[in-house]
Amino acid sequence: KAKFPRGHCMSDKTAPVRNSWLGWAAVMGAVGIYAGNFVVSRYAIKSSIGVNDMVALRFCVAGVIMMPLFWRRGIQSLAVIGLKRSIALTLFAGPPFALLMIAGLSLAPVAHGASIVSAMIPISSAIGLWIMTGVKIHRLKILLFMAIFAGLALVSGFSASASPRILFGDMLFLICGTMWGLYAVMLRIWQLDAMPVTIAVSLLSLLFLPVYFLLLTPDF
Repeated sequence: KAKFPRGHCMSDKTAPVRNSWLGWAAVMGAVGIYAGNFVVSRYAIKSSIGVNDMVALRFCVAGVIMMPLFWRRGIQSLAVIGLKRSIALTLFAGPPFALLMIAGLSLAPVAHGASIVSAMIPISSAIGLWIMTGVKIHRLKILLFMAIFAGLALVSGFSASASPRILFGDMLFLICGTMWGLYAVMLRIWQLDAMPVTIAVSLLSLLFLPVYFLLLTPDF
């Protein structure tokens, strides 16, 4: 019989494979949610649900879902992030980001939003990382970024024949992609865990609700 050192089992050899499959499953799930977000938001807007209503509904549900986790983990789990960092992350991934993205979807097609935001994330991440940490951008990446911009000019609304309405929507998508890229840079630099960040952003985003009910007019 084969002997194994104490604490060692044959299943340990399969752990990297199993983790790899879980990683790919998470990636595919994230892509599915990301793509569905554009489609569902555009459909809701076409169904006469306003931009402000969509954002309020989005973060109201997220905040309610995260509230039990907040009570379970306690304030100490969020103290690792800190209030200033939590506010910064919320500004880049919370209601401001959602307002710009959904507003863009009300002006430009879904395909524009998905392509522009996705393209701007790696570009803004590389530039943001270079500014904040000094990590240089390889020349090959610069050429690839130029190719990405050329592709966007061909497949999106950045052309002479595009209407001003679509161009403005595409500009909003550019800002959204930049915001999310910088959000990713902050997560990388600060080395924060996913769950505390999600809880912090969801709870701070609830502050949009008083603004929505007191200052904004519901569109539905």
